[in-house]
Amino acid sequence: AQIGENHVRLVLGEAQCIRPMVPFLGCLPGKMIVRNQLFMEFQSMEINSKAYAGYEFEDARKLRNNHAMQDFIMRCMKDGFGYGIRRSTVKRLLAEKTPAEHYLVLKVNKKYVTQAHIQTHTPNFSQIGGVCTLPEERHRGYGYSIVCKMLDIIKQDGSKRACLVVNDDNANARRLYEAIGFRHTRDLMLIDYL
Repeated sequence: AQIGENHVRLVLGEAQCIRPMVPFLGCLPGKMIVRNQLFMEFQSMEINSKAYAGYEFEDARKLRNNHAMQDFIMRCMKDGFGYGIRRSTVKRLLAEKTPAEHYLVLKVNKKYVTQAHIQTHTPNFSQIGGVCTLPEERHRGYGYSIVCKMLDIIKQDGSKRACLVVNDDNANARRLYEAIGFRHTRDLMLIDYL
């Protein structure tokens, strides 16, 4: 759980542990949104390096003061995940990323189109998060390309495993990740208070 200003902001965990808590958590102030999620692990032995060959990737952490980068990330957060954030929040989030928490943006024809980053990193695994392609740029293989690039970075960094979390009702994302080599290994539940 994340606590802020004396209230619960979110609860995330294994579905079997969180589900019994839902009635109690529903009594807390705020609008409660419950999302069933899938924990997926990369289980392929090969990374499709051809998928990202020839593409231009930029490190968003180095461009945190760039307004075009900030606007792009703000739009991804809104269009992809339903969260409105400010420029100052984008700058702070990018500044707080460690060297192992890569934040890539794919640029095509001088336009930012897709993002992905390392959400969590330990010696044993790296969790890919924030994968989002702008709605008008979808179905062109950009998400596939950036996730393959992130897998290659994870491999180079020496992590033993790569994983990610996806909402169970996001069939397009599930198909994408399965095509890359991810497999559903655990059920999670996220409770978010708006």
